[in-house]
Amino acid sequence: MGKFKSFKEMANAFYGPDPDEIKSYKDLPDGEEKQKYAVIEEKVNNGEWNRAGGECICLVCKKEYIRHGNLLYEFHWLTELCDGYLVKL
Repeated sequence: MGKFKSFKEMANAFYGPDPDEIKSYKDLPDGEEKQKYAVIEEKVNNGEWNRAGGECICLVCKKEYIRHGNLLYEFHWLTELCDGYLVKL
């Protein structure tokens, strides 16, 4: 394996860290996803999220809120709608 001590270390160098091992968005490599979660953290800290029922309809895609995926890492309790609005179902 050359300069790598393990297969895992080599895989992390090529593909980035294993998503199952990342507990916080702050552990992500710099990039678009890390920046996205930094913006979400700022919104959460400013109280820019709301509670909503899963049957509510998204104004953009016209699907129920429950059909939108939950966020990851420390924001797993939030759902991001198509327009960027954050809700806790």
